[in-house]
Amino acid sequence: MPGPNPALADNIMVMLGDGQTTLTLFWYSNSAYTTWQGWVRADTFQPAGNLAIYPQEGVMVSRIATSDANLYLCGPVKTGVTLAPIQPGYNLLGTLKSLPSVTLSALNLYTGDATTGVAAGLNPSQADNLLVVNPDGTVTTYFYYFQQGVYSGWVNANGFKLAGNTPIPAGSAFFINRQASGGFNWAIPAE
Repeated sequence: MPGPNPALADNIMVMLGDGQTTLTLFWYSNSAYTTWQGWVRADTFQPAGNLAIYPQEGVMVSRIATSDANLYLCGPVKTGVTLAPIQPGYNLLGTLKSLPSVTLSALNLYTGDATTGVAAGLNPSQADNLLVVNPDGTVTTYFYYFQQGVYSGWVNANGFKLAGNTPIPAGSAFFINRQASGGFNWAIPAE
């Protein structure tokens, strides 16, 4: 939904991984003031129609209207591997899948080595966390549980329920809160 300012328009938030900052964009339209309309930065009101959004930069839509909106991705399907850098702190990511969903286990975020994948632990305060923002605005936190000889796998932090087969729908955004030191490059599963 367009508007004269970000408080009255749908917002597109781009998570910039390098500085752990968020860039907010909206479709500017204010016919009482000007006939010009287009994408602008919420912080500067400068045009942003030519801004490139890279695969490692997560995108989230904050819809102000009460009705649903469809988001369409256009262009050829990328079939090869895409690497997304994961840095300490929050990283907004997605799957780039056009298929219905992919399970937590199939995301290939856990490699067994905290320098090449998410760090495991006995609880969410010891491990990297994967946070899924649900359509109703709630957040579900998952982490990779690892206790030698007992169990290893994805669990829901609320009740420690097994979650490896939890589907992440196509087009979903999720955060990785990298609590381990140093980063790694995540190979987003190919189409």
